[in-house]
Amino acid sequence: MRDKTILPLLLVILYPAFSIAPGCGEGPQAEAPPPPEVTIDSPVVQNVTRYHEYTGNTVAINQVDIVARVPGALVRQNYELLGDDNRVKRVEVDEVLFEIEHEPYEIAVASAKAEVSRSKALEAAARSVYESEKKSFERGASSELDLTTAEADFKQRTAERLASEAKLAQAELELSYTYVKSPIAGEVSRNLVDVGTYVGGGGPTVLTRVTQMQPIYVYFDVSEKIVLDYINRAAERGQQVADNPPSLELATSSDPKGTYSHKGIVDWWNRSVDTGTGTIDVRGRLDNREQLLVPGMFVRVRVPFEEIEDAVLVREDAIGTDLAGKYVLIVVKNEEGVSVVKRQPIELLIQADNGMRVVGGLSPDAQYITAGMQKVRPGMPVDAQQAAPPKPTEPAANPETQPEEEAEPASKADGEDA
Repeated sequence: MRDKTILPLLLVILYPAFSIAPGCGEGPQAEAPPPPEVTIDSPVVQNVTRYHEYTGNTVAINQVDIVARVPGALVRQNYELLGDDNRVKRVEVDEVLFEIEHEPYEIAVASAKAEVSRSKALEAAARSVYESEKKSFERGASSELDLTTAEADFKQRTAERLASEAKLAQAELELSYTYVKSPIAGEVSRNLVDVGTYVGGGGPTVLTRVTQMQPIYVYFDVSEKIVLDYINRAAERGQQVADNPPSLELATSSDPKGTYSHKGIVDWWNRSVDTGTGTIDVRGRLDNREQLLVPGMFVRVRVPFEEIEDAVLVREDAIGTDLAGKYVLIVVKNEEGVSVVKRQPIELLIQADNGMRVVGGLSPDAQYITAGMQKVRPGMPVDAQQAAPPKPTEPAANPETQPEEEAEPASKADGEDA
C-alpha cells in the first residue's frame, strides 16, 4: 500500500528535471581556442668560411739550456728575474748571465802563455842552428848527418811551439767559459743554481733557460686526406701550397668558444705520413708580439678551407630531430590563407658562430619557427609573429669541421689542414 503511494510522488518530483534537460542544448555554444602564438624568422644568407679544426701545442721557436761548461764555484748572477717593467727579463745574444770563479783559469792562461814564449825561443834557436848547418853543408864544411840532425831538432821545436799555442787557446777558451753567456736573445728563466754552489764538476750543470717566444710555433696533426685536398686545390690554381700558405687562427683555453684571437700561417708540414695514425705533422707560426702565448700550451687551431657563397643559416636551437632526420618547422599559407605549420627536412652542413648552423634544403625565403615550436605540430594553424631584428654584429661566421671530420685524432693538434 505504501509503495503505491510513493511512486506517483516520485513522478511528480522528477518531471520538472526531465522537462528541463532538453532545453540545456539551446544555450550559446563554447568558442574554439585561438591558435597558438609562435615566433618566426627568415634564414640568414651570407658568405661563410668553412674551417677545419684541430688541437695542438705551442712550441718555442728557440729554447736553450744555459749550462756551466767548466767546473768551479758560481760567484755571480748578472741578471734579475724581472725587468724594469715587472716582466720576465729579456736578455740579448752574448749577454753574461753568470760568472764562475776566474782565478784558476787566469793562472792556467798565464802558464800557457809562458810555455808559448819558451817554445818560441827554443824554436828560434833551433832555426838558427839549422840554417847555419845548411850553409856549412853547402860549403862542404859539415856532414849530411849534422844537417839532418839540426833540421829534425828545428821541426821538433816548431811542433812544441804549436802544441803550446794550442794549450794557450784551450786555456783562454776555458777562461771564457767562466763568463756564462746566452747564445740567443729571449726571456730568461729563474736561476736553477744559487751563487756559491760548485758547478760543472760531474759534467755540464744547467743554470737557467732562455726561451725565444717571438715568434712562436704551434704543432698539430692533420689527416692525409685533408692535406691532399689543400694540395689539389692549390694545383687547380696552378700553385703549390708553399706559394700561398694557408692562414690559421688559434684559441687558448681562456678564450670563449668560437673565439680565435691569435693569427698566423701554416709554414711547414712533414713530407711523410704517420702510418699508425694516418696523419701528417703540421706546424704553424704566429708573431706573438704581445707574448700572450707561451711554450707548452694546449690550444685550439682552425684553418680556412673554402668560402661558401650565399650560405643559408638558421638558429641551431630551432632545429628538430625525429626518426626521419633533421628538420625545421616553417609557417606557410594554406588554401584558405591561414598560417599553418609545415615540417621542412634539412641537411646539416657546418657549424657557424653565434649559435647558427649552415643548412641545406631550406629556401632563403622560408619563415621558420624560432620560438614556440614545442606547442605546435605540422598542419596546425598558428598565430605567427615576426622576430625582432637582431642588434648589429660583426658579419663573420666561423664554421667548424664537418661532422664526419670532428673525430680526427689529436696529439700535438687535431687537424686537417696544411
